[in-house]
Amino acid sequence: PSYYAQIPYLLKKFPDSKVVMIVRNPVRVASSFNTRAQRKGSGSWPEENDYRLAVELWNKSMQLYLDVKKSSFRNRLFLVHYESFFSMKENCLEALFDFLQLPITEEFKTEYAQFSNKWEKIRKKPLNLSQKEKEFVQTNIDYSLLDQLEPYFHPSFVIEKDTYRNFLNKKKSKS
Repeated sequence: PSYYAQIPYLLKKFPDSKVVMIVRNPVRVASSFNTRAQRKGSGSWPEENDYRLAVELWNKSMQLYLDVKKSSFRNRLFLVHYESFFSMKENCLEALFDFLQLPITEEFKTEYAQFSNKWEKIRKKPLNLSQKEKEFVQTNIDYSLLDQLEPYFHPSFVIEKDTYRNFLNKKKSKS
């Protein structure tokens, strides 16, 4: 989760490199952190790496992405909304591969389709957050950073304004 902190170093060290950063809904990130932290006996994910750390890292990563997009490295960082990427829209894939200056192979398209199908199942999973934890996430996420980043997303990856900010409200209304 903290790989984002290495972006400036990588961009300096490898002058021809390009970086694709995936921005995921912070509520889902917090839920995912909780799920990992609650797995008993896994040993690979400490219990304290829960929703609170997710919020902290999400905010820090958004600030770093914004800093990079405002720097001389701006054209080497490609921002992608997680939800858009796995939506199976051909134009998203084309935009990404254009940025990377790579051809899209049939093999990749097949793998991408399989992974996108898994995303549909993941997307429907209930959140692993208590009401108190949801409130913590909503209160402590700095959505203004995402608002500032929105202009830097490729048009194929733009999502509806306030999608993340209103995510929990939509979940409640469906319940």
